[in-house]
Amino acid sequence: MSTDATAGRITRGAGRRPRALRPATWPGAGCWDMTRSDGRAYRIFIQEPEGPPPAAGYPVLFLTDGNWLFPLVAPMLPMRTQMRELRPALLVAIGYATDDASAPGRLRAFDLTPPTPNDYAAAPGAVGPYGGADALLDFILGKVLDRLARRFPVDRGDLSLMGDSLGGLHVLHALFTRPERFRSFVAASPSIWWNDRAVLAGEAAFTARARAGEVSPRVLVTVGGLEQSLNPPPQMPGLSAVKAAALIREARMVDNARELGERLMALSEETRVEARFVAFPDETHQSVIPANLSRGVTFALSPSTEPTMRPGIDPA
Repeated sequence: MSTDATAGRITRGAGRRPRALRPATWPGAGCWDMTRSDGRAYRIFIQEPEGPPPAAGYPVLFLTDGNWLFPLVAPMLPMRTQMRELRPALLVAIGYATDDASAPGRLRAFDLTPPTPNDYAAAPGAVGPYGGADALLDFILGKVLDRLARRFPVDRGDLSLMGDSLGGLHVLHALFTRPERFRSFVAASPSIWWNDRAVLAGEAAFTARARAGEVSPRVLVTVGGLEQSLNPPPQMPGLSAVKAAALIREARMVDNARELGERLMALSEETRVEARFVAFPDETHQSVIPANLSRGVTFALSPSTEPTMRPGIDPA
């Protein structure tokens, strides 16, 4: 212990070199790196299941933005599975093979966006290229799923896809274009505004297939109640408060999510689609992420293998 003469403070361990911190981890978590046929590199984060597999194999919950979201979701699973709140399942988060903290933000812009006009990449603040959502889905449902199945017993009929923000947009693109490939879709705070709401162009074809009885997915749409709020003023790098406020109004994050959720719930009353919408009050686009993910995990990995939730708007 020594005294800091300048500030008059007592400090502990002054002059000693601090010990290096060891990486923190938890049981059952791991990762491997994979390269796509086009050379694009990914890091696949895995949380192994608690408990033996069902007869059909483990359900699989795929999560985008793995570098950011895996550390939030993975620790939930062991305790909740032990308490029988969740079924034993594999969590598979798709991230990037990099330790550069800023890289995922650039790389995700391509992987999570549906086909997008080239002029988006030329817009101020753009981090394009964009439009790689289908290639990422092909990778998940092909190479990643095949490797999982070589290591674990997997139930290919019980796959879920969850994503937040642009990841939520990616989930909606998958819902409307490949509704038969996943049992459950969790679109958390989806960026429906992208490319003038172009993702909704696929809704009519999906609705027609649901009404014809061809597909019957489970769908959860969530959003933070303050995602359209301008108080406090939004802070966006490189943009004035006035410009940022205008963009938030135009994005209609809450309105778009609620309107879609209501349409899907109406569809569920006439078809075998199961749809829910949740708005979490007093949560912003950032603060709502843990709530979005927790509710999404519950929706995807409910102990019952049969749909039990009825259409309606959940209280948060």
